[in-house]
This record gives sequence, C-alpha cells and structure tokens, in this order.
Amino acid sequence: MDERKGKGGCKTKKCCLNSKGILQPKFKKGDKMEKITQFMEALDEKSKSIVWCIWRSRHANIRELSKSINAPTDSYTLSRLREVINPTAEQILGKPLLKFEEAKIDPFTGDKVLFSWWLVDGLPLMNKRDELLDIFDEPGYLRIVAQLSHLNTESSINVILEPSNHGYETLVISAYDYYRRVPLFYPVSKNMKKTYRNGILEIILKKRKGVITCLKGRKNRKSRSVLT
Repeated sequence: MDERKGKGGCKTKKCCLNSKGILQPKFKKGDKMEKITQFMEALDEKSKSIVWCIWRSRHANIRELSKSINAPTDSYTLSRLREVINPTAEQILGKPLLKFEEAKIDPFTGDKVLFSWWLVDGLPLMNKRDELLDIFDEPGYLRIVAQLSHLNTESSINVILEPSNHGYETLVISAYDYYRRVPLFYPVSKNMKKTYRNGILEIILKKRKGVITCLKGRKNRKSRSVLT
C-alpha cells in the first residue's frame, strides 16, 4: 500500500526518503542508539577517531582533525569526511553526520567559529537523559562519570562491556532506576575500575594499544545530549 505524503515524505510506514531521494528505514526511538552503534562499528579506526574528536569538542577544523589521526595531509582527512563518514551515516542513519560551516556561533560559548566541521543538528550521539553523564578522553584511558540517584547502592549497579568486531566499544550501565548504553568509539580493554560514592559512578577503561587520543577532546566538556 503506497502512503506517499508528498516530495521527500514517507512512502511507507517503515521507509522514508533521505535528502538524496533514497529510501531509508524509519527508526523507532528505541532503535536509535543501536543504529549509532552500528554506524560506529562500520567505520575504520581513523574515521572513528574523527567522529569522536568532533563529538567531544562540538566542532573541529581540518588541521585539528588531521592532527588527531596523524594524517599525512589534510586532503586525506577530507576524504575520510566526505567519502567514508558521511556516506556511511547516510546509509545507516539516513542523513549525513557531519557538516562543514564557514562561520557558526558556538551556542555553548558564544564564540564565532570559522571553517570547521560540526555534527549535523538532530544527530548527536547520546540520549537526552544523559545530561549528567560525562566521558573524558585521557591519554591511554577513558573516564566515564555518571550521576545516579541515591536509591542505588554499589551492589545494585551493573556495568558491562558489549563486544564488537573491533573490541569492547559499548558500555552498558544498569541500576535500580538507571539504564544507559554508552558508545565509547574506542576499543578498550575488558578490565575496568569502578567506584561509586555519594551518587557518583566513575568508571576507568584502558584503551587498547594503538588508539590515538584527540587532544582537543581532553578539555573535559560535558557530553551533549539531545537525541530523543
């Protein structure tokens, strides 16, 4: 049964046309984090590092991105953005993930940012309820800090790592009144250090060897979260 709603609208209940007129699946709300995980697993390691760098820093210019992956040239990084990351996002998420802006105001700082790459509006990588969850990209390890209610005890909190083709890249936190699936975008070791005190959960995960840290992403900015 054809249920067209006009140009660019849904053709069926399960599919929609993307920006290029290609049919893409129409995701339910519960599927979005799974699709983000699927998207990240489809990327090579350098492309993942580029996405991570922009996600943590909100924006980055081509020189910063090239430095984050030790790229031989800026053209090499640009090809990852245009030929790998965005096409993969369109295929899995239904729209590009990153967008180049000649000039844009950073809504968090009020600064005017020139010639940089940004996450496309409407496709951040965390859930809206994760406003009290931070991920800090440190040399050699990741530090995740989450605020839970005081109803939880250390024994009621369960933290596991979900495996992927490239290693452990999705952290799952579950507790009495809390559940989050956190995409890490880095392969990490299975062993972790976990502490819980006064409602604050801290998790330390060691990166696997060969992982490059995005230096700009180490400014301890809070994870943005507007995905619903």
